[in-house]
Amino acid sequence: MGLTTAIEASRGALARPGPVRPTYNARHLVWPDVAGELPLDIHHQVLSLLDDVLNLEGRAMQFDTDTPLLGGVPELDSMAVLAVIQEIEVRFSIEIPDDEIDGSSFATVGTVVDFVTRLSSR
Repeated sequence: MGLTTAIEASRGALARPGPVRPTYNARHLVWPDVAGELPLDIHHQVLSLLDDVLNLEGRAMQFDTDTPLLGGVPELDSMAVLAVIQEIEVRFSIEIPDDEIDGSSFATVGTVVDFVTRLSSR
């Protein structure tokens, strides 16, 4: 199943009625995106994503909004940024256009959260 197909399938699965309940995906809690609303606690989900993709073994959960990422976290090199972008698309069910990708979006945890929030609201 391709990435686009997986994203489309997940959107359909999340559209069912009923109470919003988190699910556990591997090592972290995931709140579903229901009726186009943003998942609860995007900041926590971004930290979990960074921890998983960069194999930080829990270190990312100690990061705050101002924690520098590019140049501050050695594991976040150019290849890791691509992996983070791909995982953002999957976990948040969004498509990131190439012209939206900018190094400043990955400067700090806060800029990544803002990036995800902005693209999720489209």
